[in-house]
Amino acid sequence: MGKKRFLFLFFSLIFSRVILGQDLRKQEIPKINRDSDSLRNIALSYYFSNNDSSLFYFNKILEHAILIKNKSIVMESLSRLSMLFNRQGRMDTAIVLAYQAIEVGEQYHYDTLLAETYLRLGNYYFSLRKYDKAVDLYYKTIGLNLPNTKNAALGAIGQVFMKKGELDSAQYYSEKALYYFTHLDTNSTEAIYNSASFYGSLGIIAFQKNEYKKGIYYLEESLRLLHKVNNAPNEISALLNLSIAYDYLKKPSKALDALHKAIYLSDSIGNNKYKLKSYKVMTEHFVEIGQFENAYYSTTRYHALQDSLDKVDYNKIIYENELKYNTRIQEEKQKRILAEEKQKQIVLWITIIVSFLAFVMITLMLYRRIQHMSNERKRLNDKTDSMQLKLSEAKEQLSELNAHLAEQNKQFLILQKEVDAGKANDVPKTLEDLEKIKIYRNEDWKKYLEVFQLLYPGFFKTILMQFPKLSEGDKRQLIMIKLDYSKAKSAEILGITEGAVKRGRQRLSKKLGLDDVTQFKGFVEEN
Repeated sequence: MGKKRFLFLFFSLIFSRVILGQDLRKQEIPKINRDSDSLRNIALSYYFSNNDSSLFYFNKILEHAILIKNKSIVMESLSRLSMLFNRQGRMDTAIVLAYQAIEVGEQYHYDTLLAETYLRLGNYYFSLRKYDKAVDLYYKTIGLNLPNTKNAALGAIGQVFMKKGELDSAQYYSEKALYYFTHLDTNSTEAIYNSASFYGSLGIIAFQKNEYKKGIYYLEESLRLLHKVNNAPNEISALLNLSIAYDYLKKPSKALDALHKAIYLSDSIGNNKYKLKSYKVMTEHFVEIGQFENAYYSTTRYHALQDSLDKVDYNKIIYENELKYNTRIQEEKQKRILAEEKQKQIVLWITIIVSFLAFVMITLMLYRRIQHMSNERKRLNDKTDSMQLKLSEAKEQLSELNAHLAEQNKQFLILQKEVDAGKANDVPKTLEDLEKIKIYRNEDWKKYLEVFQLLYPGFFKTILMQFPKLSEGDKRQLIMIKLDYSKAKSAEILGITEGAVKRGRQRLSKKLGLDDVTQFKGFVEEN
């Protein structure tokens, strides 16, 4: 289902994973001076809540550390800046900074910082779907054997298993990591954030395994912890994912409530990008439940907000142009032209996007319909082929059993005649052989009945509902008639004379309340 795939993709982006950085070894970060310590504390205080501010302060710290040649602070700053650029979507810069940090760490053996940076770099490659590289870095992290980063790396390996669809392994590693972070004797922001991350991962796994109640619990617990550490951006993302999960469970009111909370929180932190994302998910929500009018209003708000963000960039361009032009007339003319073009573009884009969304929806509906019909046709063909194969095998087995029973009956008759005529050399042994043939013959008839029921699965069920007291001999006579065997062939298989077959059929027809053999055959053919 589309929602399920979207839920998995969205969560893998939000919890891209584990951000460790706590408990840096004090001997690796000597105090450089009071100003540097103060800057670092400020940078760390913004690390989870305000990416831009944290980026600004860590840049300042990096400049100062390079100036005084403090390698441990240089490495820490490079590693932290790598994560901050990653959050801004600048993956290329993030990877370069991570490798620079690793180069310093490996040269000076800063194991704690190295473990943290290996893990981060592994996460970057994970998000780029380069899983082999990611796993190599995770094992490097584990190899340093530091509890925090080691368990975070185990959880990250769980994420790789989840991507590969190996849910049991993914659950094992995620639960192992979650257990560690939830049982730490600390309430640090990093530990809580990591716990929230693995709760989110387990929520995805639970949904993939159709354990929806457990999945909702994990997602809600993840949201609770993110709220506890005041991590507004990821809290918004968690709300959006919960709304998707509620939609998947057909709880539209809860889904809509989560979306409203996400929009409110976006407004409270003044983050229009998250608000834009919320409107996009809201549109998906209304489309999912068939409220297309609300979906239209939501997508209109989305594009209106997108337009307002674009206008911010345009205002900057206009402001730069104002410096070039010295007259008010030129300025106003330029503004008017830009405004008119912008308005036309807005109308055009809204029309194109709405048309495109409608086209995509119709195309998806047709595609799913065609795919369903194709899958159903293939399933029926496979089922037919399988049934024909089974029927063919059953007919072959009946033929083999017929020959086998006829041969057993001949042996039985020969031995019986020897006993009756007193010609048997070893009477006890002959009687024992006769008894064995009876046992084998009964076993063969059990097999015969199983094969027959493969060919005519409802035959005896229907008859026994009307006549529950039929004997095994009666059932065998019915089988012979249903298979349209002659009296001679029936006698050979049943081990009796043709006369006995005829008399048996007459008795059976009376037992079934039928007047003659013709009615008897008709009764068998109809069932």
